[in-house]
Amino acid sequence: VTIPLPGYGSLRVAPVQTLWRRKLGIDVFSSRSRYKTSCLEMANMMPPLPPIEDLAPKLIGSSVFINYPYFLEGFVTSVSNETTTIRGQNEPRYWNDKEAAAWRNRKE
Repeated sequence: VTIPLPGYGSLRVAPVQTLWRRKLGIDVFSSRSRYKTSCLEMANMMPPLPPIEDLAPKLIGSSVFINYPYFLEGFVTSVSNETTTIRGQNEPRYWNDKEAAAWRNRKE
């Protein structure tokens, strides 16, 4: 299962569409950059994820790396989406409307 993530560990797996260089004047250490800046243009659409029922058994109990670019190792104990949470080998727990709305509106 290939899982798209918000942060990418390398450019090899990132959905880069184009690379361009321009003088943008980006603020670097409190002064504007003097040279051209390399910019990557990423694909706008994330590919759809498989259903949570297929994803959970493959992820729960595995190690993942989080907090790009300062990778920390994490251990997956549960998987959630806007309607369901699956923890370990337990049966899926379906969320009520209030919980589902809170999940959709959460701040990252």
